Amino acid sequence: NYLNVEYLPSSSYYSIKDYKTNEDVIPFDSNTKLSLDGNGNYFNFRMSTLQKERMYKILYKVVSGSNVYIFDDNQFSFKVVK
Repeated sequence: NYLNVEYLPSSSYYSIKDYKTNEDVIPFDSNTKLSLDGNGNYFNFRMSTLQKERMYKILYKVVSGSNVYIFDDNQFSFKVVK
């Protein structure tokens, strides 16, 4: 199963939130659309735009037809270090 690549729909986006305050740092918009290659979905992000020594989390938004799904389970969190 590790060789099977799964893809999110082309209408999938990411957002970055401050972990402590839950404020949007980078909201969902047309500039946060996920990219896709032969290895799966990905996005490029400049970590230098975030404040050092703070925790952040990544949220995912998937639009499938008339349904919108937001994945916000604190599983995708990280800290920016010096």
